[in-house]
Amino acid sequence: MATVLMADDNPEMRLLLTNILQQQGHLVIEAADGDDLLFWVKEEKPDVILVDLQMPKMDGFKVLEALKADDSVKDIPVIVISASQNKADMAMAHELGAHGYIPKPWSAHDLATRIDWALTTRWGS
Repeated sequence: MATVLMADDNPEMRLLLTNILQQQGHLVIEAADGDDLLFWVKEEKPDVILVDLQMPKMDGFKVLEALKADDSVKDIPVIVISASQNKADMAMAHELGAHGYIPKPWSAHDLATRIDWALTTRWGS
């Protein structure tokens, strides 16, 4: 079981992600936007972060920049979940330190596989 911090501005998407992740045995912390995510990452120190790219206030790119600039949280794996199929967005997310990119629509299997991979590369187990 991992603690997953997830940010998406769409409440229905957060509910869907939370349900899937909890069924997979994870503890889920929901954030409604990038600012909320940056608050919770300091409070909870999750094992992995899922972040949407297209959010108001602070988009996923700015979140990635902020996370990677903070030594206390920069090693937490971040997986981007986005409706964008744009190769430039995928490349930019990777360049900013994302550990993976899952284009929407995704499946529960996609999420489980990518989270397991991120945890394995972080903890080596």
